[in-house]
Amino acid sequence: MMFELRLRPRAAVELRQILEDHRPLGQERSFVAEPDALFDMLRALPRRYPLVAGPIHRALRRKYPYAVFFRIRAEPVVVVLAVLHQRRDPATWPK
Repeated sequence: MMFELRLRPRAAVELRQILEDHRPLGQERSFVAEPDALFDMLRALPRRYPLVAGPIHRALRRKYPYAVFFRIRAEPVVVVLAVLHQRRDPATWPK
């Protein structure tokens, strides 16, 4: 079963900002493939990623230091709540 993927508005803004930050470094093209690959995994196997706070899961990628926080809804839908650099305080995303 494939899950539908929805990005909360804040997560979409964070993802756009990350892509903008990589553009001057010439990494934009390679980085764009990373969220696509991760989002494909979230659609296919969202329970593969560990729970980190109540019903919230966290997905990490090896090549880029970003964490994707999401929850699984019953519809079946995966809702991406935040996309954060791992050096940021993870306690900031619920705010």
